[in-house]
Amino acid sequence: MMRKDDTFGKLTLIITGYSGDRIIQLLSPADKPVREIKMQNDGKVVFPYLERGKYRLRVIYDLNGDGKWTPGDFDKGILPEPVSFYPQELEVKENWELTQNWNISEMNVKKLKSRTQNTPGRR
Repeated sequence: MMRKDDTFGKLTLIITGYSGDRIIQLLSPADKPVREIKMQNDGKVVFPYLERGKYRLRVIYDLNGDGKWTPGDFDKGILPEPVSFYPQELEVKENWELTQNWNISEMNVKKLKSRTQNTPGRR
């Protein structure tokens, strides 16, 4: 038996602040990807038909444009592609539509890169 549309929620994101390829991921509370959308420009991302519950958001700055997160290579001195999280969990409810703005500005990428390079204990 098919579930009725009003038993699901919908999340719409308005993504701004970054020029380049990126992957927007919707995550479970355990940080497991539930859904993902690849984007090249700022704009709207819609995640329809979501089970009620709490979700997190992650953006992968896809610097090489291959459509997936690329790990670093220590031997070659290459850092992993930067990743950033939305600062709070979002709650999706049944028969509810949530719209959220998210500025994923390049400033976040630079902070992440510098933090990665200056981690205590690394040389």
